[in-house]
Amino acid sequence: MHKSKLIVLYKSLNYSEKSLFKKWLKSPAHNKHKDVIQLFDFIASKKLLTKRTVEKKVLFKSMYPKGKFDDLRLRHLMTIGVQILEHFVCFLEQNENYFLQQKNLIKYYSKKNLEKFTWQHIEKSKQVQGKQVVKNSQFYYNQYELEYLILEENEKLKRVQTSNLQAITNNYSIAFIIETLKIACAALSYQNLNKKNSCEFPFLSKILVLLNEGQYKEVIGVQFYYYSYLSLAHPTQSTYFLQLKKLLFEQSEVLPIEEIKQIHIIAFNFCIKKLNNGEEDYVQEVFDLFKYGLEYHILVENNILSRFTYKNIITAALRLSKIVWTTRFIEQYTPCLEVQYQKNYQHFANAKLLFTQGNYQETSQLLNQVEYDDLFLNLDAKLMLLKIYYEENNMDVLDAFLNSFYAYLQRKEIMGYHRENYKNIVKFTRKLAYLATFDKDGIQKLKTKIEQTNPLTEKIWLLNQVKKL
Repeated sequence: MHKSKLIVLYKSLNYSEKSLFKKWLKSPAHNKHKDVIQLFDFIASKKLLTKRTVEKKVLFKSMYPKGKFDDLRLRHLMTIGVQILEHFVCFLEQNENYFLQQKNLIKYYSKKNLEKFTWQHIEKSKQVQGKQVVKNSQFYYNQYELEYLILEENEKLKRVQTSNLQAITNNYSIAFIIETLKIACAALSYQNLNKKNSCEFPFLSKILVLLNEGQYKEVIGVQFYYYSYLSLAHPTQSTYFLQLKKLLFEQSEVLPIEEIKQIHIIAFNFCIKKLNNGEEDYVQEVFDLFKYGLEYHILVENNILSRFTYKNIITAALRLSKIVWTTRFIEQYTPCLEVQYQKNYQHFANAKLLFTQGNYQETSQLLNQVEYDDLFLNLDAKLMLLKIYYEENNMDVLDAFLNSFYAYLQRKEIMGYHRENYKNIVKFTRKLAYLATFDKDGIQKLKTKIEQTNPLTEKIWLLNQVKKL
């Protein structure tokens, strides 16, 4: 029973919602079954809703002390309970949607021929819409619905001298364009993961032509998704990304936070592709997006920061030598990691900080103290040790380390891209270590090979070592 829809749905309510539901349940307008009140009183009396605390027979006996257990009767009560709960949830959702409330009142008053009240609520809805800062597709669809209600009311009252059909068309078109572009962005993102995830959009090409001609330039919601789509469709062209970044940094209030999160991911992934292709300038772009995500609370949800994001932020900041900023970040955001990851990730972060400052001996001591549970922490730790051994010209240790690192890559289950990347790093580091400084032809060939190889996230470091030969 603890896994039943009734219990799961009830558990989803927060404290204030449960208090309100208790009042809802006792209203004859919503519930005419006293037994259902008893059912929920029993559920509410339990601090934890587990298999043991909400056992069917115990529940039935608490409701009917002298009755024989009747599973069918109990399941019938539970079904009624779910229906009442779902009506309550619908009420909660509608109660949060002021425009929907006004729209329903307009329809009701119009149906009852209460013209005065109909227009009162039309004006209220206009005022609400006029004050909206967020102007996503839902805003324009609401505007379309409002204009359509006005049209219907005017036709009913034979007021046909002027028409608001253009306003109806404009708002519906904008809502349609935003939604089409939004879904097209999702389709491209899925397609990047799997080519089989293709999708056809009958009107997309026409929309893109209109936008390319400069139409809807003043509609920021459209522009957000237009440049998001172009950034996904043309991952080598930075122009579209820069326009998208400008919108993110200057006009993010126009879209709800959930949509801004998705657009932030699109912008971030564009930069990661650039970095993976060796375009080091995009480290700054990634760092800017991380700072933006922290400032606008996009990256921290329910006071939790993903350990992967934590590590990536530190990596980006230190690639830009942001020592002071990184130190503050570690202090401020380590407590936001899930408790079981805090110790290891702070240990890694401190090692990374020391490494960037050139404190190689302290870094080695820290890294050799621990074997991280996390695969990617281990990979990054091994990468730091590789660089330390090479840059300190400790060739005997480096040779043994490269052999063990390569064996580690073979042994561990690592995604194809990452395995290939680290194998390339090991391969080129080995070639660097054994290349004679007088072999100018060999040095040039190695430089060219490094430049042409992908994936190779340490391309800049490797090329810097080539320069030193």
